[in-house]
Amino acid sequence: MVVSIDAGYGHNCSLVRGLKKYRDVKTVWFKKNKHRLDYIVPDANYGIREVLGETGEIIIVACGTFNILTDYLRIRHHTKISDFLKRFTKVTIIITDSKFAINPDYYNGVFKDYDVFCTPCKIHWRDSLPTREYYQPFDLSGFDRTKTRELTISHSPFVVEKFAEKGTAEITKIVNSLGVSLDVITGLPWKQAMERKAQSHIFIDQISNDNDRKFKNMNGYIWNALGKSGLEGMHLGCMTITRGENKSGQIPSPPVVWVNGNLKETLEKYIFDKFAICELQNKQREWALTYATEDYAARNILGMI
Repeated sequence: MVVSIDAGYGHNCSLVRGLKKYRDVKTVWFKKNKHRLDYIVPDANYGIREVLGETGEIIIVACGTFNILTDYLRIRHHTKISDFLKRFTKVTIIITDSKFAINPDYYNGVFKDYDVFCTPCKIHWRDSLPTREYYQPFDLSGFDRTKTRELTISHSPFVVEKFAEKGTAEITKIVNSLGVSLDVITGLPWKQAMERKAQSHIFIDQISNDNDRKFKNMNGYIWNALGKSGLEGMHLGCMTITRGENKSGQIPSPPVVWVNGNLKETLEKYIFDKFAICELQNKQREWALTYATEDYAARNILGMI
């Protein structure tokens, strides 16, 4: 059973579709996804009560999901989540959300008896605890990747409230100063957002260190801010740029263009070099089609890699 707040958390809808190739999987989402991703798993079940009474294996996607389930069991059933999870033969936690980095000591404690997967951008906070790397999976093969005639850069903060976290104002200022077309994509249904993004040559995920102030134990650590938006950009054949630095891990490091305060200089290097852009587009997409797919994510979770 896969449990999450909705279809979009950790893009678990694609994970479920990958898992279904190998075994029967019950999917439980607490609510509908506002960006209309529910169609990816048409037989999903809705409502937290769907989790009750289940046994076997459980995969909990995101700390936010764990929190809601914890509170529900405590308030409605006067039960600790640790006691509830004992009924399952295997418990897997997939850490994809920033809640973990805000309070890693708490989550590392409550997750100590479970199998834990974590996106590389947050694995720093797992310290030396047993953890498998996990990239959120996508299948964007159905989208037209034809680019605009004019060089276009895109950026897709989830909602306006995410602008500070993503560095949208600074990105807009820098791109405008270079006289390049910028498409800021926000507040759209997921399919429409992908169609827009697919037309751009370059995609900027985020450059801000706004999150650093709320994340714990940074101590100068530069975390790799490659999230769902950046992975989508790679799948769609956009040369993807984001904040961070090249780090080796269990999964080969994605060949994105890492920046840390040097976005303008980086763009100046590439915007007049179509060959370099094309070369990186192909290299990044090849990586995404290897390590950020539904099948790879499923086999990773099932211990087949």
